[in-house]
Amino acid sequence: MDHMVVHTGVFEYQGLDLSFTRWERQESLAYHSWMTAGFDSNAENARVPLILLHGFAQSSETWGEIASVLADSQGIGAVYALDLVGHGASDKPKDAQLYEMPVVCDSVRDFCAWVAHREGEVPALVGYSMGGRIALECLSSFGWKPSLVPSRGLRRASTLPISALILESAGLGPLDEAAREAFHQRNTEWAKKLREQGVSAFMDYWENLSLFETQRELPQAKRDALRSARESNDAEALARTFEGTGQHHQHSELETISALNAAIKSGLQVTYICGERDLKYAAVAEKIGRACPGVNVSEVPAVGHSVHLENPEAFVRACLRA
Repeated sequence: MDHMVVHTGVFEYQGLDLSFTRWERQESLAYHSWMTAGFDSNAENARVPLILLHGFAQSSETWGEIASVLADSQGIGAVYALDLVGHGASDKPKDAQLYEMPVVCDSVRDFCAWVAHREGEVPALVGYSMGGRIALECLSSFGWKPSLVPSRGLRRASTLPISALILESAGLGPLDEAAREAFHQRNTEWAKKLREQGVSAFMDYWENLSLFETQRELPQAKRDALRSARESNDAEALARTFEGTGQHHQHSELETISALNAAIKSGLQVTYICGERDLKYAAVAEKIGRACPGVNVSEVPAVGHSVHLENPEAFVRACLRA
């Protein structure tokens, strides 16, 4: 009988240890070995690996329920969830430069190349909220073109080596310089609040943002697990994340949309998932649907910002349709 095999490991990026978790159905281990080089990508039994990028103050743990279901789905190979710098079991360096958007994007691009090499298939990239913004920034910074599986030993790629992009509740970047400055001011204030008040007090504030209102309807066990995970973070690491990886460091909305359209024209499959009750990102979804007609927009009824937590089944269905 098939069962799920879960591994944890470390991806080393320029002296940083970035933790990841990997899920795979045992039946597919005959074809995908994470400890050895990948198999022939033209094989009939090839399955697409997935890489999941979490949101702010989360980690690979937030994907546990979703990752197991995805890894057990037809056509899907191994599922990886990466702990971004400063989060989860990954390093939390004191050097502020290691939290800056270009460094974080480089690490994600190289991790995608590493997974492609290990699995023998170019992965699809899934990003939630902050993770989605980082995925978009990778696309805007590096561009995309159909790519082959990296050769043995290759740890870098000139473009973003992914086969599909799935975004959940992700911002497109500042509309203009006034919006960029507003993002900058807000993120600076949040970083200050973290340093002065600590993680627990900040999360009291964070969880009461209107963005997360629907999360108050989650079962108590899920709410407790979410709160515990948030409180396990380091205040300084989260503050540096706001300062280095905040929305004010993204390309502009126009530049992001241009990068998306160029990638779609070249053949990249892009899906945008949002919750119907998340008015802010439902509006983003409507905008991206108009500006990028090639994007598959999936609005999930009766849920808010965290679709994968509030309705895991609908989120998985949207991913598998991508």
